Amino acid sequence: MNLIQKVRATLVYRREMSAKKRGHPSCEVCGSKGTWFGYLFWLLVHHKIPVHVRPDLAADPNNMVVVCKFCHWYVCHLGNFKWWNGNLDETILMIRKSWVDYQKRMLP
Repeated sequence: MNLIQKVRATLVYRREMSAKKRGHPSCEVCGSKGTWFGYLFWLLVHHKIPVHVRPDLAADPNNMVVVCKFCHWYVCHLGNFKWWNGNLDETILMIRKSWVDYQKRMLP
């Protein structure tokens, strides 16, 4: 069992991941609810700084973000699971601001 598997097997890690997902019932990037018959099917908890880089932050709620599967792929991993977005907080803020600006322009 490697380090990542050991971290993910801890009770604290699993408890924090579940609490984060329950506390954010929609994608923090696009706002998608991600539900399927009431089960949070499309939502995932993503680590801003990956567990293999900083295992000590694995159970830190400030290092987690709830995203839908699409935003997980495109925003968090930049279209490749070997990569991770080092500026995730800034990217999320930019996307949200762009969406609000778009709504202001399009809605009367």
